[in-house]
Amino acid sequence: MTAHFDAYAAADALYNKRQYQRAVVRFRRALALATDDSDTLWAIGDCYSELKRPRMAERTYKKALRYSSPKHQAALRYNIGNALFDQQRFSEAIRYYRQVRTKAARKNMATAKGRLLTT
Repeated sequence: MTAHFDAYAAADALYNKRQYQRAVVRFRRALALATDDSDTLWAIGDCYSELKRPRMAERTYKKALRYSSPKHQAALRYNIGNALFDQQRFSEAIRYYRQVRTKAARKNMATAKGRLLTT
């Protein structure tokens, strides 16, 4: 487990320096050491989101959701909604935002509904 933690910490340091592509590579190394770690998957999804690769972010967040604890599921659903929104898949994004009870999710849901009306 120490190897996983060390790999994760190295990747996180790169992420915090906004070196997202390099961070993805390091996070993937950490994931190889703990294939069902939702935090590592979540971090990879965040990197893809920052790299403007919403489809990859969506896939990774969904995988993280499968392994996550109940307390993290709302945040992951919100991130999935954002990734879908960024792909202009507004109806799907709305379905995820409905599962999250935050002000930010309600705001994004309203924006997505507005975009549906204009497309």
